[in-house]
Amino acid sequence: WSKVFIEFEGAHQVTDLWVNGRHVGQHSVSGYTPFHFDITEFVNHGEENLVCLKVDNRKRQDVPPDPGPFDYIKFSGLYRDVYLVETNPVHISFNWEDINAGIRITTPTVDPLNMNATINVETSVRNETDDPVECTVISRIIDADGLVVLKMKQTASIVPGSDYLFNQCSGIEENLHLWSCDDPYLYRVNSEVLVDGRAVDCLENRMGIRKIELNRHDGFVLNGKPLTMVGLNRHQQYPYVGDAVPDALHYKDVSQLKELGFNTIRTAHYPQDNALMDACDELGILAYEEPPTWIGVGDEAWFENYNEATRRMVRNHRNHPSLVVWGAGINHRGAVPNAHYILK
Repeated sequence: WSKVFIEFEGAHQVTDLWVNGRHVGQHSVSGYTPFHFDITEFVNHGEENLVCLKVDNRKRQDVPPDPGPFDYIKFSGLYRDVYLVETNPVHISFNWEDINAGIRITTPTVDPLNMNATINVETSVRNETDDPVECTVISRIIDADGLVVLKMKQTASIVPGSDYLFNQCSGIEENLHLWSCDDPYLYRVNSEVLVDGRAVDCLENRMGIRKIELNRHDGFVLNGKPLTMVGLNRHQQYPYVGDAVPDALHYKDVSQLKELGFNTIRTAHYPQDNALMDACDELGILAYEEPPTWIGVGDEAWFENYNEATRRMVRNHRNHPSLVVWGAGINHRGAVPNAHYILK
């Protein structure tokens, strides 16, 4: 048997899902962050299945960025990609589920002078069977030429109904390529999950190795060299299209900004499409991503959803080398300490 999910990159803004006439659940955190539903118990394998959605964009006081008014439009409906995901009962969890879920790739140390870097890959694997499993995770770091330059392997026993966090750490000491605005070199991190020697799941992330610093003398420093950040605010809608923008137009925006000499994009005023972050990674544009806000804040329920949306934003895009700044309510005309602590 297998697990079946429906994964949404985002929908405006409160989403109800039915499968074969049965209500699966509701998502009401935000219209700009990813979510998924487990529909394993609702589908009929080998048969035709009916999936129905209600996506409600009416104003709600508890769903950020409401309450308004706004200086931007929240278009309604299903406007980002949706995926039908089928996995083995032993599988990698979704990044946004909790702080340790999914795959987290970090570079604890990067030495631009001696050209070496430490690579840390954390992979959360869930066992949804009724039995303990002997599980192995193999993380392969693959360069732009398709060569495996680093391989890490770890085995552990996972008890039924639980998650296990595999933590693998090693380094690259030869032929290291750094990611920068002028040379956005990307590696691939291939994460393979095996049970009893048989592959049951595999995900792949891209990775850019760079060192970022902030200091009073030089400001923003990338790979040991001061860099003046020249950028603008970018909204996700397009004329005559609204928010349902194809990936190619996200790439087009970043490409044009690069040609004009910009090196930074701020996602005003909400998390944006995965395709935008991919384009920033590929083209060498620094990204500054904001949680869904404008100026007004709501009540306690609003802040609970805002906090969750902020966490989902970070967990969803944390592996992108282009992301160097997380926003924390800058449009509120003053610090929002709660947002800073959530991000940290």
